[in-house]
Amino acid sequence: MKALSHLIFLTFFIDSIPSFIINHSDHSTTRIRTNMSQEIDEYEKPIITLKMAFDANGAVDERSNESERFTSNESLDKVHCIRRDNDAILVGIGTIVRDNPSLTVRRVPLAEGQSQPLRVILDRSLRIPDPDHCTALNDGNPTVVFFVDDPYKFTKAKAAEIMISSLGMPVTVVDVESDGANVGCSIERVIDILAKKGVRNLMIEGGPNVAKQFLEKKLVDRAVIIKSAIAFKEPFMGDINHSTLEKADMNLIGGTKWGVDDVEFWSKSGFEFANGEFDKWP
Repeated sequence: MKALSHLIFLTFFIDSIPSFIINHSDHSTTRIRTNMSQEIDEYEKPIITLKMAFDANGAVDERSNESERFTSNESLDKVHCIRRDNDAILVGIGTIVRDNPSLTVRRVPLAEGQSQPLRVILDRSLRIPDPDHCTALNDGNPTVVFFVDDPYKFTKAKAAEIMISSLGMPVTVVDVESDGANVGCSIERVIDILAKKGVRNLMIEGGPNVAKQFLEKKLVDRAVIIKSAIAFKEPFMGDINHSTLEKADMNLIGGTKWGVDDVEFWSKSGFEFANGEFDKWP
């Protein structure tokens, strides 16, 4: 009965989903205010930037509970610059559950009149914590959570609970088709929805499974790979390396250092950025 009441509420509530604001990365004065029932007539696939950080041995994460920041302050500053230049930041639910990140621009100033990027969370089964334990649902910045409708797991009832508990916050919960058995949300569908809402630049920040999905489908336009000098105690390798990037039609086009970290820049064939001046980018 509780699940049914939530489904009825969700049906009623869907037409008044909170709006989110997209401030385009060119910092233009044009602002698109929209909700999930509004779409723009003309749109293109967003430019997709993948950011990944590895430890000294090529691992993507620390298995132990001692996981801490392992990249330099200079790398963090640059990552926040990249966030500022994107309309939306996308992560998988694993990143949310493990790290509870804010995914906001904090270490560098926003442009005048610019809002925080939209947070995009891929959460097939809606494992996202309740708002009291999830910064992305309670800090007042816009978030959209994509899930796969599964009547056997009452995901729409869960979606209703999230919407109820997030009342007053710019939080949207949207169901999409599956990318296949036990794989996750259809990222092509997610990209299409975001593009129709005005997202022109999309940043992928985590985790390794989400990164592999985008790479395997050859959807990444450019990648920023940060290599730390620190080695994890209990490393998780993640199976992402030069070969993975090359199979995604990516080419290594340059490099630099951010503090003590080595940084590689990869780009899809025919896609150029930074004019080769990577020491000055972003």
